Amino acid sequence: MLNIANYFNNNSSLTRNINFLRVQQNNNVFSPNFGNTHQLDNDTLELSSKKTKKVTIKDKSGNNIEIDIQRANLDDDILYRTLVEGKRAYAVVSPGNDGNGLYLSHLYNYAKDTHRGVGTELLKCAVEESQNRGYKGKLNVYAANGKYSPFAFYYKNNFIFRKGDRRDAIVQYAVRHNIPVCKLIPEYDSQAMMYLDEKSANKFLEGNRSYKERTFEEVLKKSVNGNDYSANFIQSPYENQYYLLIAKSNEKIINKNQHIPTFVMTLNEKTNENGKKCLEISAINNYWDCELKQNFIIEALSKIEQEKGYEKTDTKKIEKLKFDD
Repeated sequence: MLNIANYFNNNSSLTRNINFLRVQQNNNVFSPNFGNTHQLDNDTLELSSKKTKKVTIKDKSGNNIEIDIQRANLDDDILYRTLVEGKRAYAVVSPGNDGNGLYLSHLYNYAKDTHRGVGTELLKCAVEESQNRGYKGKLNVYAANGKYSPFAFYYKNNFIFRKGDRRDAIVQYAVRHNIPVCKLIPEYDSQAMMYLDEKSANKFLEGNRSYKERTFEEVLKKSVNGNDYSANFIQSPYENQYYLLIAKSNEKIINKNQHIPTFVMTLNEKTNENGKKCLEISAINNYWDCELKQNFIIEALSKIEQEKGYEKTDTKKIEKLKFDD
């Protein structure tokens, strides 16, 4: 069971509503059901168990600013809210029924364009809440990609996708190249569960970003039909799993409001019958008709094998793909 909170702002009043959706996940299908609505008034907020935590954020100029984050009970849910120079920000965490941590049902920050660190501090409160409740910092969030790229925000703060999800490679590529995720991931693929485990939660609270510890190497760069493509070898957060990601890398494409064709191959590290390490192709995804040639992909894969000491990969799955000639 997962909560998603929608935030409604009535400009004619100081009253704000948080309307909770109960979302049941069955076989990766999410079905919403409306739950309780909580009214929040800026001046007369009367919530039980109110507590205040002082944190430091930065304005656009890099100056430190101290703000208060208020904690309050909302039935079974916990609200964290703050006001940054008149701009609201809040997070809601909800109990799960599966013992796998709390659910971050919503995190919204109206101060994101003028201040840095507000969302991260609210996220820290959620992780600490999870620790205090015996979940060891574990959190779950149902993230939806969009203009402000929540995939990237959560990924930077150590959340991961489920094992084998090709969006793991794409979001890591976007984060490292400072590209909006919505340029790389189609709208139909823009919602996903993301998870923060105990080890990653501790690293997050210490200010460490897990993705920076993973292998990320450009292994080949070539021009195809007048467009530059780069092939990247990317380590998954899961053991013995990697990706080969190929993306169009022209600056003129990245800077314009266009999608970036991307090819992702999921690779599992195995030991063959001779006791040698090898890579097994487990999945292939091609977004926006990435115009590649078989020999480009095979050449990139060969470079990885040579540099990392892998035995030759069975490329039959690549040879079955349809490519532009």
